[in-house]
Amino acid sequence: MKALTLLFLLVSLGTFAQRKEFFKIDDAEIKEGAIHRTKLDNSYGDSSAEDYFKKNKSEFEVILHFFEIHPNLQVEIGVYDNSSSKQKKNIKFSQEMAQFIVDILISKGVKEEQVVAKGYGDVDKLVPDEKLDRLPDDQRERAKQKNNRVELKALKVIEL
Repeated sequence: MKALTLLFLLVSLGTFAQRKEFFKIDDAEIKEGAIHRTKLDNSYGDSSAEDYFKKNKSEFEVILHFFEIHPNLQVEIGVYDNSSSKQKKNIKFSQEMAQFIVDILISKGVKEEQVVAKGYGDVDKLVPDEKLDRLPDDQRERAKQKNNRVELKALKVIEL
């Protein structure tokens, strides 16, 4: 019985350590460090800012509404990439993509001090490489795409 209790405790602590606090865009109160995963495509290819905005218009409208509700919250736009290329290239691409999204938000009326761009490359994967390696080819690519994401992270309340 003690071994089972200890095992449960260890599993619970491991799960707790991996948990992050998530928020919904329309939450009235958001704690610093809370995260929202967007549905933005994290690849703009050769798109202009306006084309990218049009392609992701409904998600941008939700995010812009968020900034209307929370005008004094500074938010990080974090972009994560999968591990299909070298780490330095992933970080550079992720940073450029995050800045691209920040520039669009600023062009649509979000105050510059409200947004910070951060490219993470292929860290903090939702589907780790060891799990990807065990998947059949037809499932691997879809699973890999889960690592490509754009997140909003509440940083701090700012004075405007």
